[in-house]
Amino acid sequence: MDRVCGNAGGLNRSMGEPIESLFAARLGEKFPQYGLRRACRRIPIYNEKNEQKTDIDILLVDTDMCMAVEVKRELNKMEDVDRYVKRMGLIRQYPPELVNGKQLLGAMAGVVVDPEVKDYAHKSGFYVLELSDEAVELVPQPEDFVPGKW
Repeated sequence: MDRVCGNAGGLNRSMGEPIESLFAARLGEKFPQYGLRRACRRIPIYNEKNEQKTDIDILLVDTDMCMAVEVKRELNKMEDVDRYVKRMGLIRQYPPELVNGKQLLGAMAGVVVDPEVKDYAHKSGFYVLELSDEAVELVPQPEDFVPGKW
């Protein structure tokens, strides 16, 4: 049973890497207002005991600002947004060198994005991106959108 669960986890990870690559390729262009030029992938977050607490799928970085992007194949559960709010707190609590001392924004990306979850993510302060045909699209924010700052 453990082997089956391990294989399923490995399959999810192997499917996730190409999806992350699709989103990472030109992600900085979606946020010209922030000047985020450098994209890093799979940044581990360690606590003070050097235990890995979480990771960042994609991190966009500039000199004084950064954006952590969570990538999902399907962004279809409100719980995904709630979990990412908690992860953003961990990133701020235990910032890696690339995040340390910078303003931290968040975004969620999915190949398939449920409309209700998209709205919930916006209300939670996240930018939302989705795959449209073969292009990554920034989902338009509602007029009252305020990006969360962690």
